[in-house]
Amino acid sequence: MKETIYISGKITESKFYRIHFMLVSAKLKLLGYKVYNPAKICSRMPKWTTHEEYMHICLEVLTMADSIYMMRGWEDSKGARLELEKAKKRVMQIYYHDMFDMRR
Repeated sequence: MKETIYISGKITESKFYRIHFMLVSAKLKLLGYKVYNPAKICSRMPKWTTHEEYMHICLEVLTMADSIYMMRGWEDSKGARLELEKAKKRVMQIYYHDMFDMRR
């Protein structure tokens, strides 16, 4: 069975976050992961959805993954920091952007 991985990174105030998440998702899939992409999931939510509601959904999706991938710049995201803390509490495998060569 393939490992499932959740992508975590900055979304709020990030102009091109959907493209960045999509590119990381595609590369992780090429490496053999089944990917949970919160940018894609949350893009289907109504415009009036609050940050807290988005985070509730994202943190629930995170519980379905085996591991978490922290995108470049995750440190600047309150939500990504919350996701990382939850992943640590669940003793999930944690991958950081500099652990993969994503340039290819």
